[in-house]
Amino acid sequence: MSTSATPEYVSYATADARLGGALTASLGGGYGLTLLFDGDLTLDGDFLTAVDELRAGQDFLEMIVVTGDLTVHGPVALRESMPGLYVGGRTRAETLEAGDAEVRVHDGTFTYLVHGYHNDGTLRTGTVDTPWVVEHEHLMDVHAPGARWVDTHGDAAHADFAGQGIADAFVPEVVDLEYNELRIPEFLDRLRAGLPVLRPGARTASEAALDHVARARANRSEHLHLSGRKLREFPADVLGMPWLRTLVLDGNPLGELPEGLGTLTRLERLSVRDCGLTALPDSIGDLAALRVLRVAGNEAAFTLPAAVGRLGALEELDISRLSDQAGPLVLPDTFGGLVGLRRLVADRTDVVFPRAAHGLPGLEEVSMAGGGSGSFPEAVTTFPNLRRLDLSGNPFETIPDSLLRLTRLEELDLGNSLGLVRDPLPDLGRLPALRVLGLGGRAVSVPAHTLLRQLFGMALTALEELRIDRWDELGPEDLVGIGTFRRLRTVDLSFNGLGDLPAEFDTLPELATVDLTDNRLPRDVRDRIAAAHPTARIDLRSQRGLSEDTRAAAAAIREANALRDSQRWNDAVAAYDAVITGGTGSDHDLHYAHYGRMWVHAQVGYGTAGSEEERTRHRLAGVPVAEECMRLLPPNWRVHHFTDEGQFHREVVRYATNYLAWELLHAPDRTRADLDRALELIEQGAVCVDGAEHTYVRDTHARVLLALGRDADAWRVVRQALGASPDFDPIQDLAEDPRYLAWSH
Repeated sequence: MSTSATPEYVSYATADARLGGALTASLGGGYGLTLLFDGDLTLDGDFLTAVDELRAGQDFLEMIVVTGDLTVHGPVALRESMPGLYVGGRTRAETLEAGDAEVRVHDGTFTYLVHGYHNDGTLRTGTVDTPWVVEHEHLMDVHAPGARWVDTHGDAAHADFAGQGIADAFVPEVVDLEYNELRIPEFLDRLRAGLPVLRPGARTASEAALDHVARARANRSEHLHLSGRKLREFPADVLGMPWLRTLVLDGNPLGELPEGLGTLTRLERLSVRDCGLTALPDSIGDLAALRVLRVAGNEAAFTLPAAVGRLGALEELDISRLSDQAGPLVLPDTFGGLVGLRRLVADRTDVVFPRAAHGLPGLEEVSMAGGGSGSFPEAVTTFPNLRRLDLSGNPFETIPDSLLRLTRLEELDLGNSLGLVRDPLPDLGRLPALRVLGLGGRAVSVPAHTLLRQLFGMALTALEELRIDRWDELGPEDLVGIGTFRRLRTVDLSFNGLGDLPAEFDTLPELATVDLTDNRLPRDVRDRIAAAHPTARIDLRSQRGLSEDTRAAAAAIREANALRDSQRWNDAVAAYDAVITGGTGSDHDLHYAHYGRMWVHAQVGYGTAGSEEERTRHRLAGVPVAEECMRLLPPNWRVHHFTDEGQFHREVVRYATNYLAWELLHAPDRTRADLDRALELIEQGAVCVDGAEHTYVRDTHARVLLALGRDADAWRVVRQALGASPDFDPIQDLAEDPRYLAWSH
């Protein structure tokens, strides 16, 4: 039944003109026959069914436009590509469901849910009142304060339930366990019947996070890590923890921070990266103990308040990813007051330094990689104690002589920043402390080879590491003079198409690591280099001109890796299996294919996508692959750890032993013998830990020790892990364990 408005068939252009261009502003163009209701419209039952009754068999309809309010005593479900829907007033219905169609409504009320199902459509709303929003790989711009969000395909930051959390939280009658998705018809049936759709005690991600905050407050925890917990506003209970020393809120769509933040005067580390912030509260200046502040990845319009200049204890500031078309990030004049600042990270941010910040005496490290500006940041040349400077990925047109003011500079990275440089380089030999120099090639264009000839004419007597990769087609003549850099220990000459190296390369006396991948060095040259540097780690993979079988195996592995990177997990497993069963590759190819397959099984088995049955299948399938990875290790893998192959073996040991130890630790019928073997394995992995990125091994090591009753040994490992990676989220439960806190005190 229709009330007030009567249907009128017009062209889309006519309808758009009557609405003053509102249609093209919201939906774009290209539509044909449009059914226009000029005024309010009320319909009974399913929206499209009711509209069809009013149409009386008219031609194919591409768009429905209601200029006033739309009230539907039933669902609004537009799953096909046409017709689309535009409502100029308020919409009231049981549901709003969109598939391939373009749907644009303004404010509204939907009794049960708003649902966007994948494919080509879009769903945009004003402010709507609804208890549930369900998205499945759909372009949605829905503002539904108070609704519970379900992401059945990904893990959106604003989602209350996603991945495995769906099966854990919702009653089984409404869940497709194979895909971890809601069955929308069954879900709606229960909502209409007034039956519960959530399991008893089910909690959203943000509710669970607030429970965590409450426990931390009760335990007087000094370190609070809440990364990616789907918090949509700052948790108020945190302001009742004045003893807090660390607060990490990365990846939560908070939107803003409260002025009360300034009451946390003992706070030493604050990380609010990717939180949708546009500013910090002025009270930030009251955090007198703050040493580390990370605000990377917030809104492009983000600004730092003048109050930041009062952070006298600040040593590290991360302002990466804070500028785009909106313009540069202009630092406040008070920035010059940060005399204790030692490390500034501003990657992918165009920074404008105030004059007051020139000459900051404490700065020792500045990273401004990938800023996109063609202008060299002259301000960095005024920091007298700078030791590390990363300016890679910037399309500079010149490198000024003012760089030579930095006489204490030890590390300089200009990789991918020289493609447009045509002026001569400054004489870097006048930087007496320079140990590490990055001059990677390709950016906008390949740098002029004359720059290398200039480089090798400089007296870089302290240089220990040199990176000259991706300059495309280099010849040995472009490297003449490299033999004068007598202290070189690490050299990267990968992706250069080199067919030979100058003889003076063989004379470098301290060479320890050489990357020569993706060149065209023939066997005799490779043998010559290896003989000249018998103890160096030399990576000679992917030399053009290898045997057909080896090339085929390498290509198959690259294909498998591409499938892995695109998360086509089962296809990747099949591709790695093809290498394993093909038998045409090298021993390294066979080993790498097993490693790649094990990695895929771990990603699926310990991830959140897919059903529990699928994850279990992958976990179990990965166990024999991990065992085979260990079996394929050569007997002397520990001896040659300094070679590239040796580093690969260390990675295999880390990952495989962690995989096997974790499975043994969590076996449902585990025995003491299982735990003993888990410890034996993970201790092999622990020997191969090389940095903070391997903290996962220490996490497993600590848990195995706890299971064996060796608490003191476990807490030592936890302390070691936190020292290397204090923000490593999986180990935070152990960091906050009362037993660890008592032991550490």
